[in-house]
Amino acid sequence: MKKYFNTIATAFTALLIIGALLYWQNYSKTPNRPPSGKITIAASIFPLSDIAKNIGRDKVEVITIIPSGASPHTFSPTPSLIKKLNNAKIVFTIGFSFDSWISEITSALPQVAVYPVHSGIKLKTWSDWQKTFPQRLTWKNNNDPTSIDPHYWLSPENGRQIAKNIYQQLIKLDPANKQYYYNNWLDFDNKLAKLNTELKQELKNIPNRNLIVFHDSWNYFAEAFGLNIIGVFTPNAGQEPSPQYLKSLYQLVNKYKIKVIFSEPQLSLSTLKPFLDDLNLKVYLLDPLGGDFPRDSYLNLLKYNALTIKKALSYE
Repeated sequence: MKKYFNTIATAFTALLIIGALLYWQNYSKTPNRPPSGKITIAASIFPLSDIAKNIGRDKVEVITIIPSGASPHTFSPTPSLIKKLNNAKIVFTIGFSFDSWISEITSALPQVAVYPVHSGIKLKTWSDWQKTFPQRLTWKNNNDPTSIDPHYWLSPENGRQIAKNIYQQLIKLDPANKQYYYNNWLDFDNKLAKLNTELKQELKNIPNRNLIVFHDSWNYFAEAFGLNIIGVFTPNAGQEPSPQYLKSLYQLVNKYKIKVIFSEPQLSLSTLKPFLDDLNLKVYLLDPLGGDFPRDSYLNLLKYNALTIKKALSYE
């Protein structure tokens, strides 16, 4: 009898070991997970990482690649960042050369998938904007006029599509929690749709809808809210405008009675100061990337920019 029970115990122990091994085998095939059990994902910029957090919530660990205040145009991945991304399953990107440095990461970490989030979005080329804003100062920049303007996340409707795209990727990575991600995506989509309506109402009756911006980031945002981009101070990123271009910009300011110009916290104002002083222009900050209070969520980022424009153009 004792031998019988010993045999049963041995068999039971063997079953437990086999079960544990099978569990570990299945678990190891699931998306890369840190010790917390969350899926590790990454995003090139804060707006994408915040959208991903809203959908993934406590099922995901999200890494934002570009730190707050840094410019995507000058950013370069460091070895410590690449090490940090080693456990990531996917990186959400903007694409279209905006975050082309992502190739440095994927070459070092080929197991990390890259997913540009623009699927389903009506993208615009630089030449399209000249048609959308016919009053704008014609400019020549280093971009091919037929290339895509990558700042599409600044339209709330595009943000809703981005959220849907991220949701669809998360359920592929973690199908067991599909309903959880669906509920979170639906909640976020409703909040964003509501905010979009509220901000359109906020900007509905401002007396002057013409904007001159320091950097050419705001076309999608302006189109979304019925604003008019009439000039860009630096048509070529990182280069000062030519004297001929500046002369045309001066004429534009006087023609449209412009009193303010919109800069960005990621950019230096040193080249802008003489222009501001000569024309007695005020400067207001718009932020395309966010990450700091009060722009510490994608929703708050959109709200901040809309209300800043309302304040600037209503009380010139």
